[in-house]
Amino acid sequence: MSDAEAVFVGGVEALAWIIIPAAICLAIWRIALTNRRRQVLTLGLLGDTPEIVSAARKKFWRPSLLRVATAFLTFGVGLLMFRAYELIDQFKEIFAR
Repeated sequence: MSDAEAVFVGGVEALAWIIIPAAICLAIWRIALTNRRRQVLTLGLLGDTPEIVSAARKKFWRPSLLRVATAFLTFGVGLLMFRAYELIDQFKEIFAR
């Protein structure tokens, strides 16, 4: 593993130690506190007719496709930034001589 990879993995690990507990606390807060005032975690389909439920299921693929496309785009931009960082680092080594 190169130095850049080790730094990247270390940064991801440090970020995970911050983000994961915060996400767990947020989920518990939403379930325990907010759900007392209003139904946060319900689907909202209890009183709907079967036609409305089937129409909602048919439109489900559009937001899912958008989420997948956004995930791939974000991952691609991250890879591009990592490659740009490596390229800049190589240029620094070349021009430092």
